[in-house]
Amino acid sequence: MKDICTLRTMLDRNLEYNPEKIALIEGVRQYTFREFADRTYRMGNALLDMGLNDGDRVAILSKNSIENAESYFSIPNAGLVLVMLNFRLALPEIITILKDSGASVVFLQFDGLTDAVYARIRGSALLQTKLRAVERCAEWKLGVILVPTLFKGVNDAQIGDIIRFAGKWIPAVKGVHFL
Repeated sequence: MKDICTLRTMLDRNLEYNPEKIALIEGVRQYTFREFADRTYRMGNALLDMGLNDGDRVAILSKNSIENAESYFSIPNAGLVLVMLNFRLALPEIITILKDSGASVVFLQFDGLTDAVYARIRGSALLQTKLRAVERCAEWKLGVILVPTLFKGVNDAQIGDIIRFAGKWIPAVKGVHFL
């Protein structure tokens, strides 16, 4: 019987045979298959530790990034259902997809609390968009996990601010997953 190729088996095979080869590159960041696997397994375990169960739906609203790839592997590997949202969709389209998907929680790239951070990391001022997204999820009773990607000297000084922001938005914000 042939092995079935899934995302997990693909990652496990590369981890076994090519652990030190580069798996992902984004700008100056790069990860080997070992590092990528470690990050994806940690993310999946973190979701399960938050109380999500087999078959729960997790939505991701993110531009193409290493974090997006990690989500693409970690969510199904944890037995959860991935609901991928295209960041280029208009808000009404995103709302429709979220309502129809039955998502329990949304992973939201949330790198900081100033437009300067977003301009540096993502190339444009996105703070107001991120704040509106958190507000809308709270209105819809949809859980949010804030996902900051930390860069030394860019947004690492905002870690405490991000945690305090998350605390102010409980119960809508379910957690912060630092990368």
